[in-house]
Formats: sequence, structure tokens, C-alpha cells
Amino acid sequence: MSVKEGYDPFFLTFLFSTLYSLRLNTRSIKQTTGIQNLDSSAYLNEYVAFPPLAEQRAIAAHLDGRIAAIEAAIAHYEREATLVSEYWARLSADAVTGQIDVRGMV
Repeated sequence: MSVKEGYDPFFLTFLFSTLYSLRLNTRSIKQTTGIQNLDSSAYLNEYVAFPPLAEQRAIAAHLDGRIAAIEAAIAHYEREATLVSEYWARLSADAVTGQIDVRGMV
């Protein structure tokens, strides 16, 4: 399915994700048989202000950059946590096998 001219698909992805996070979709949920169904017509007819296409692209690019920086920081800290865990395991193994003397340590 293609996006209507004048709208950036990446901006729309961020927009709908935000609207979902804000639980805007709950107004469009219909439940008649115990199963929740999203009334897509009602959901997609919600009024939302849209900036011009160039601004939509700029916003989406900015958010992509911020997300990439956050993901890089997470990957960095996950790698550091792994290294600390490996170091601790090696240190413990060395202490247990007597390769290092820990009797005088406090």
C-alpha cells in the first residue's frame, strides 16, 4: 500500500507509533463478542495536524538519528557489561583454582 502524495512514510510510522503509545486507538476499538477489533476507518479518520512534507522528512530524519545514537549507546553498554561479566568469571575461576592469591584481600 502506498502513502498518499504529500506525506512521508517514515514520518507516518513515527506518528502512528506515537498515537498508539498515547492510546489514541482505544477510542476506535469495538468489542462486541469479547474480541477487540480496531475500527480502522474511525482510527484513520482521527484529526491530526501534519506539517509540510519537507518538515515531515526533517522530523523523521532527526528521529532516525536520535534512535541510531541511542541504539549505539545501548550496544556499547551491553558490550561493556559482557566484558565485565567475562572478567569477573575469569577472576573467580583464577581465585578458585589458586592462580591468584586472595587470602590477604579485604
